Amino acid sequence: MEENDRLRKVTPEDNVGRSNFRMNSPGAEESYGSILKELGEGAKDLIQSEIFLLTEEFKATSQKVKKDLAEVVAFGTIMALSVFPLLAFFVIGLGNILDGRYWLSSLLVAVLCAGIGGPMAYRALKKIKEQDIDFSRTRRSLDRSAQTIQRKFDEVKVHAKGENHEAKHFH
Repeated sequence: MEENDRLRKVTPEDNVGRSNFRMNSPGAEESYGSILKELGEGAKDLIQSEIFLLTEEFKATSQKVKKDLAEVVAFGTIMALSVFPLLAFFVIGLGNILDGRYWLSSLLVAVLCAGIGGPMAYRALKKIKEQDIDFSRTRRSLDRSAQTIQRKFDEVKVHAKGENHEAKHFH
């Protein structure tokens, strides 16, 4: 059972709010080297779990964005294939109505297309931008982990100052 626990993947939840480091009482004989070793191992585990979280979050986000982009490309292609003959129809028809002023009919059709296509393209781009691709879970987890590591280093400092202070009183 212990072998399986060691071989399983480290997940972000494994290290959230917990640490391998335990501060002993001031009279304990634990060396600073072993404390620093524990801190190093904890930091290594933390980095591995954060990398795992980042890659999983990136995979999930990129799959959703890929799907949306594929839809934009597919529907854009269909629209492009149907739009050119329709535009020619509008330009020629409007040109005939405007007594052969095809330049004016071309201008009017272009302005109309830009007025319709621009907002639709903006809406599709906005949909892609609204996807949660800011890795907020990874950022929150990193912030919690950084605070935990800072607390542990502060505990080591306080412990070290306490021992140095006690050593000065004995001399």
